[in-house]
Amino acid sequence: MATSQRHSRPCLLVLVILGCPGCPDLTFNVGWPSSRGGTCRSAEPRRPGSGRPRRRPRPPMGPVAPAREPTSWSEVLQQMAPEESERGRSLPVAIAVRSWLQRFIIAEGLCPWAEAALTSGALAVVCLLESDEKAVAQRLLQHGQLLQRAKPPGSLGATTLALAPRCHGLQRLKRFHKVCDYLDLNLDETKVQLAPFHPLWRFEGRQLPGEGDVPEGRGEDAANYVNRSPVPAFHFLRVKEVTAAAADHPAATQGGPEAASASVALRNALLLRKRGVQHCKEALKAFVCGVEMLSTRSFFSILFAQYQKRFK
Repeated sequence: MATSQRHSRPCLLVLVILGCPGCPDLTFNVGWPSSRGGTCRSAEPRRPGSGRPRRRPRPPMGPVAPAREPTSWSEVLQQMAPEESERGRSLPVAIAVRSWLQRFIIAEGLCPWAEAALTSGALAVVCLLESDEKAVAQRLLQHGQLLQRAKPPGSLGATTLALAPRCHGLQRLKRFHKVCDYLDLNLDETKVQLAPFHPLWRFEGRQLPGEGDVPEGRGEDAANYVNRSPVPAFHFLRVKEVTAAAADHPAATQGGPEAASASVALRNALLLRKRGVQHCKEALKAFVCGVEMLSTRSFFSILFAQYQKRFK
């Protein structure tokens, strides 16, 4: 009986085991004869889900430029506290505070040295991440102690303005004063001093510039707006820099740096009283509304970006 051509040649069954989905380790390289001699092998085994192997990035062409040395205290603090420094530039509350510095403090001449510190980078604005009052107080103390040991580049000086937008308890003036008292108690007053700012600041129990102690129950005084800000803020200054700056003031020729500081405080109080309480209140309210408006705009911007990313 003739054998069909179909079955005249022996059949060769090759079983290749590539692996079991449940057993990722059971992966084999199977070789078969090559026409050029030797043995051809399959690709190297890969773990499930690994995909294609990524190429290593090529090194940049030419010499690599060294990291630029910081030229101001704000750049130094940006390296030491990058997240807080970045928030101090981009958060709506920080933007509003910078606007308050430029359009109120500097524009009204309340601090003769603020403009130079802001433009030169000697003033660093940071926004803390903490929300608890104790944690905020400890972090503020660290910033104050860091300023004590600061070695700013050149002769530009160093000063830090710290904000704590997540700590809502600081909106209450009594709690704010407790944090200030804690800082005054633990900081070296011969090296660093604290200048506090608060939206509800009052000079009650303290001496107002140009007159005696403020009696309890007295009406609003425009001089209170010397230390009023859109949000609670803690300004750390180095004593030796404050003394050196005050020594260059014209009033220091007669009574030294203390006389210069008293002259500036008296001038500010008289100026704001001349402007009137209503004028100061509306000016501060504009910056507070700016914080709220920028915060709302930032919220909707983030929400819209997440919407686009999800449905893209």
